Amino acid sequence: MSMTEVDAFLQSLMTTAPAHLVTQVAWAWPICETLHFIGLVLMTGVVGVIDLHVLGGLRGIGFNALHRLLPWGIVGFVLCLTTGAMFFAAAPEQYFYNQAFHIKATALLFMGLNVTAFYLWAAPRLARGDGAAPAPAFARFMALLSLLLMVVVIGAGRMLTFFRPPFNW
Repeated sequence: MSMTEVDAFLQSLMTTAPAHLVTQVAWAWPICETLHFIGLVLMTGVVGVIDLHVLGGLRGIGFNALHRLLPWGIVGFVLCLTTGAMFFAAAPEQYFYNQAFHIKATALLFMGLNVTAFYLWAAPRLARGDGAAPAPAFARFMALLSLLLMVVVIGAGRMLTFFRPPFNW
């Protein structure tokens, strides 16, 4: 795909209904920002406590009890994904040409791969355990990687505002 085609695609995103909602309704962007941060808190809170448990903390609470919080983490992810897509549609050039966005997107991709691997290999073993024994080394590695990637996603998300090109609305 040539840069002309990329630019044409990015321009077409700005004509979509989500883009118009976010850019034309006075309170839509701040409401979406608020929902994005609520989603971030839900997602990182749930993932964070599960990761801390796997790393040896929160031993008084079993993995299965913590795992019951997962639907809240999924709600947080859906909020972040939905509002993030709306932001991207509203100002695609602010994100597509932004190095911080590329870092955030790459870290999110690796987080997705990590959580998939975790739920395929580590979670079934942790769910069978009593929580007293330390988690296997590969599960602890995945939990540590998850926490590190969350820090990168949050940091890069914050850096978006510092490394973006100027708005052209």
